[in-house]
Parts: sequence; structure tokens; C-alpha cells
Amino acid sequence: MRRYSAQLMPPLLEIDDLKVAFRGDDGRVTHAVDGVDLTVERGATLGIVGESGCGKSVTSLAVMGLLPKATADIAGRVRFDGIDLLDLPDRALRDLRGERLAMIFQEPMTSRCCGGCTSRRRSGASTTIRTGCRAACASAP
Repeated sequence: MRRYSAQLMPPLLEIDDLKVAFRGDDGRVTHAVDGVDLTVERGATLGIVGESGCGKSVTSLAVMGLLPKATADIAGRVRFDGIDLLDLPDRALRDLRGERLAMIFQEPMTSRCCGGCTSRRRSGASTTIRTGCRAACASAP
């Protein structure tokens, strides 16, 4: 089996200048996320923490491709394992969800990624994007 050094492998998740705006029926535009940049290296864990309404969930939902296309305008670049998620067809994105890409929602006592693990955060708002979750859960004690 060939091993790659971390220097040769691209980051698992790269988000560059992510912007999300919502268009209301009255024509009003709400800018929910404005210029998020982050990188998650392979094997790393990222928790997004902040005050209510600061864009944690909208950022995660945009990465997962779960925002309504009719009202959400998403710009920037989101690459997962070298794949541009924002340009990926819906079918291909659905195939990634669950097996390779999952989101643990903010409610800490009921959040389950695949049935094998539970978020145990006691207080505060947080959103975690889990990658390779089933494999991680299977190897957890």
C-alpha cells in the first residue's frame, strides 16, 4: 500500500470566500454569510462556534448543499477531497452525504451523525461538519 505524506495530499475541506444571501418574496436580500475562509486538513476536526444568528448553520448547510436553490444565492469555492461541491450535480452531492460528508446539527442531546456516535456538547451553539463519519464511528471505543 502506497502512503502519501500530508504535504502531497490536498486538504480535506477548503472553503474560500463563501458568501450566502437569501432573497425574500419582497425582493429584500439578507446577507447571511460574507467571506468565510477555512481549511480542514485530513484527520482534523473542526467545530464552528459562535453566537446565535452568526452564520454557523448557514455555512454548514451551504457546504452540504442543503440550502433552497430558489431563494439562496451561494458564491465562493467549497472543495471537499478535491471535488468542487458548489458545482456538483445534486445526485453526486447526495451520494457524498452520509457516507463521506455529514453535519451534526446544533441540538447537542439529539444530534446523531450515523447512529454510532452522539454529540455530547453541554452548552453553547455549535455546528460540526463530520467527514468519513461512519468509518470514524466504527473505530470509536
